[in-house]
Amino acid sequence: MANARARLRPVQPQDHAATQALFKQHAWPLRSRAGWDWALFDNPARLALGAEAGWVLEAGERIVGFLGNLPMRYHWQGGAIWGATCTSYLVEEAWRAQSTALLRAFAAQPGVMFVHSATANDNSAPVYRLFRFSPRAEVQAEQRLRWIADDAALIRRGLSQLGWPALAAAAAHAAPALRAARRALGVASAPGSGNGWIVQRVDTQGPGPDWDDWAAAVTARGELCVDRSARILRWRLGDPDPAEDVALLTLRTPAGEMRGMCMLRVLPRMPWVTPKAEIMDWALLPDTPREAAAQLLREALSWARGWGVAVVDAKRFTGEAGDCLASLGARVDPLPAQAVWTLARDADLEATLKRPRGWTMTGADSDDWFCTHETRRQSARRHLLQADSSASPSAATSAPADSASVGSKRSMSSETPASASTDATSSTSAMLSSKPDSKTATSASTVAETPSVR
Repeated sequence: MANARARLRPVQPQDHAATQALFKQHAWPLRSRAGWDWALFDNPARLALGAEAGWVLEAGERIVGFLGNLPMRYHWQGGAIWGATCTSYLVEEAWRAQSTALLRAFAAQPGVMFVHSATANDNSAPVYRLFRFSPRAEVQAEQRLRWIADDAALIRRGLSQLGWPALAAAAAHAAPALRAARRALGVASAPGSGNGWIVQRVDTQGPGPDWDDWAAAVTARGELCVDRSARILRWRLGDPDPAEDVALLTLRTPAGEMRGMCMLRVLPRMPWVTPKAEIMDWALLPDTPREAAAQLLREALSWARGWGVAVVDAKRFTGEAGDCLASLGARVDPLPAQAVWTLARDADLEATLKRPRGWTMTGADSDDWFCTHETRRQSARRHLLQADSSASPSAATSAPADSASVGSKRSMSSETPASASTDATSSTSAMLSSKPDSKTATSASTVAETPSVR
């Protein structure tokens, strides 16, 4: 392959089968054809901007590399601008020397004021620095906030993993004591009561007539934040490949005035992982009382509990959203295996991105909503593929790396897929203590990196 050249071109809808074959080869989350079209080609922001949906590297009749493009409308300093995040940066090992062509196309795309990657792993530094991306220095961007939604489910899970399934039936009796202890200590527990505030779930028709007025008020402070118009939220709720359940909750005053929102979704359920949900988006009007915010969070935890979820996470929330959620009894853990890298084409915007609290970032800014949507069967099959590959040296090029032993024999990927984050939690005590993520040891000189599995 030393003298062979792969052809770079924009991705097309008909590339679905070939790109999914590439994803499958590297145990990456899969998309149905409907989900592929929805996420990449039906994105309202992409259609308004006229942007590409992504790029592929083509060698003969095969697609050997892919980088998805997810444009988004942002609000900043009283106006609207365009930005984009990348997703699913994958290149076969034999073609990794040409992998930078994909990131070059992403970074140079016209019409956007800034581009970013929200799920790059630590080994991505060389390739992003090559194109003058800057890492976000804000600590919030590399944090995970966690709350316990169901103590009984957590205890049952822990006892089962310890090999004591007979004791799991006693979880219901032990749960009240654990819950009381957490609340007394303020650990992973939503605080206080917000009596009188109303939390409602938005139905399948999407946001109501007052939504856009609320969304405009949220942007009035001038901080950089993603567009939350009713049109965009209806599109996000229309994902044909939902991981599990998704709920969009609104916070209202007793008089019915909308003050905030929370989008919650359940992650794919896998037998070896504690059942989890993620807060994908969170936004409140500036003067919303803390007890009202706590009421919204408690209702989100209640929805998660009703879905059989044990814990609820929020990752990479910064600015006002990060401050608010962190103040609501969250346990804060580092995300050392992931970082946010940005490239701005405006000096003032670049300064905003570097300034702490300059960007109110939430899960809606990342590509998590694109690359973590796989069915329960796909998740189980992917786990088996990983297990088989780790047991077979000949399959080392198609299994996600979870140790340095794979080294440079891996396919190129600059991201850690959110759905590959297998929770190491195995007991109640583990839930209340931090555990570092495993990382892949790949030489920076190759300007190529491997996904690390947590």
